[in-house]
Formats: sequence, structure tokens, C-alpha cells
Amino acid sequence: MKRSSAILMAVVVGIMVCVVTVLVTIVIFNNQLKGDEDSLALLQFSELEDLIDDYYLYDYDIKDAQDAALKAMVASLDDPYTTYYTKEEFDAFNQSSEGEYEGLGMLISEDKDTGDTVIIKFFDGSSAQEAGVMVGDVIINLAGVDVRGMSLEEVSSLSLGESGTLVKLGVLRDGQEYYYELERRAIIVDMLTYEVLDDNVGYIRIFQFGGNASVLFAKAMGEFADLGVQGVVIDLRDNPGGFMHVVVEMLDMLLPEGTLVYTEDKYGNRDTEYSDAANIDMEFTVIVNGNTASAAEIFAGAMQDYDYCEVVGTTTYGKGVVQAVLPMPESGGGVKITMSEYFTPDGRSIHGNGVQPDIVVEVDESGEDVQLSKAIEVLQMSIN
Repeated sequence: MKRSSAILMAVVVGIMVCVVTVLVTIVIFNNQLKGDEDSLALLQFSELEDLIDDYYLYDYDIKDAQDAALKAMVASLDDPYTTYYTKEEFDAFNQSSEGEYEGLGMLISEDKDTGDTVIIKFFDGSSAQEAGVMVGDVIINLAGVDVRGMSLEEVSSLSLGESGTLVKLGVLRDGQEYYYELERRAIIVDMLTYEVLDDNVGYIRIFQFGGNASVLFAKAMGEFADLGVQGVVIDLRDNPGGFMHVVVEMLDMLLPEGTLVYTEDKYGNRDTEYSDAANIDMEFTVIVNGNTASAAEIFAGAMQDYDYCEVVGTTTYGKGVVQAVLPMPESGGGVKITMSEYFTPDGRSIHGNGVQPDIVVEVDESGEDVQLSKAIEVLQMSIN
């Protein structure tokens, strides 16, 4: 009898625990739906969706509505570097960062002064270049979408698609609009190029800090050493940045033991990246311009702080904040979110300030690359 009572009591207690758990869960869930001053009211979104379903005259795509809501939430932060990506945009971002994709074979950049999306380079096999699109063209329409005001990732995502498919591109050139129908192709992107110039001067042009940039940089420096090159010009013009770990890998090859860059988050937590004692014994100059941004500014700032080079050109973009790229499995997309500010080894904040060149050289309208010429001249003086 006592055993039966104990079993009955255990069952009753178990049921009460379950009931309380359910009630607490319902209360928490309802609070989440209603929201408060520190959280979203999910119930409002559900209510609006019901009203649209019941009364809206036309058909609509609920996925488009969800993406628009998520984009609007991120846009309300008023941070140009924090972006919500749809699944298609997130795929495009990942492909472009890896250096392999199916698209039009163009490298694009955002003009700092106008916000326009500008074509700055073509890669081997580019259908756009073959069709007559030019470096300097401003993209105004892609795949039937007016892209003015869109982010680089949004524009890039429109160019991607299955190899062999066609897409329309509209550009603005000298005040005149031009339109092309282009074929998407499989493109493999080298994130940098290198060569030996006259007088045995090495030259490296880094387009972006991602993909195979670090591997090619090590290869270039190795070949330069084998050839007896004593000085290298590193060209960061129009480089929009990339991944911090890539620029750190490359700086570690060049600089002696010490701090390369450090970041601080909203809580004051500091994360520091260091180089080891091994470094390359060469002379360097670095070229920058107004479109040199983010990770490229980390590179230039660190080289400058260590007094390892003269920086030639014009003041850089001034993007001194770091973003984390986080996937969102529920939507299939992701978010690039500003999470910290970075500082050069000497503690300089680049954000809003940029890297000031040691030697200011403006672009010459004659078409001659006076910035490169000056960088070579300065480099040869350092070697001698």
C-alpha cells in the first residue's frame, strides 16, 4: 500500500512539474511574442502577415517579405558595413572571397565620393571585357535591376549564376549609358599579381586579402629572393580589404617580432595579432589611394608604424572597423556585422581618418602612373 502511494505521489509530482514547465514556457514564449523595450515584438510581425494574407489584393512571396524585413532591421543600425545577405547574396559573398565563382569576371569597387559601383579590373576569361565593357565603367543596371545605391555584395550576387546563362549589364561611361548581354562563365581569380620590373625591382599588386592572396604572396617573395631582388613595390590601390587573418599572415612574413594589429570590441576586450621574429630582409614601398580600405589599411598602417617602408599616394578610405560574417541557418543567408575597431601597432585609429601617405602623389591626368614611378624612385633610393 505504501509503495502504491509512493508511486502515485511520484506520478502526481511528475505531472505537476510538466504542467509548470509548460506554463512557464508559454509565459516566456508569449513575452517573446509581445516583446519589450529591449526586444522585438514578434507578435506584430505575425499580425501584419495575417493582415496581408487576408486582405492584400495581389500575390506575394513570403520569402521576399521575410528578407525585406531582415534587411530593414539591419539597415536601421545605420552602419554601411553591417549587412544582411539573402541566401543568394551570401553564396555570392562566399564565392567571391574564395576566389572561384561563375560570373562575369569583373572586380568591382565602391567609389568613396559618389557611392557608385565601379569596374576596376577584369580577370582572364571575362565575357564583360570581351564584349567591350571598360575599366572605370559605372554599373547602373544588372539582371534588370537598378543597382544604384546597392552594396557591392548585392551587385555581385546579381552577376552570379550557372555557367553558360546570360545576364544583361548596364553601365554609365562619360555620361552615356551602354547595355550588354553577357555570358556567365567559371572564373578563377588570382587575388594578386607580381612581376620583376626594370632595375630588378619587384612589383606586387594585391587586389583583395582573400582566396589565394597569402599563397601567391609567399610565392612571389620566394621568387624575388631567388632572383636577388632587393626591393619590392606593394600596390594596394583600389584594394577594398578582405579577411584580417590573411593580411596578418602576409605581414608576418615581412615584419619582425611584435604587434601587427589589435582590435577592441564594445566591452573593451582587446585581441592582438603578433608576428614572430622571422622576417624578409628587403626594402619596400607601398602605394595607396582613396579606395584602399579595411584590411589593406591594416597592411599599410603596420608597415608604416614599423618604419619598414615609405607609403606613397593619397589618403586611404578610412574604414577601421572589423566585421564578422555569421551564417543564419534558418534563412539560409547570413549577416556581416561590425563587431570591433582595429588599431595599428602604434595605437592609431584608422576609422574616419585613413592612413596618411608619407609622400603625397596625386593622380596625373596625363595617364602616366606617377604614383608607381614615385614609389620606384623612393624604393631605389632606399636600396642605394
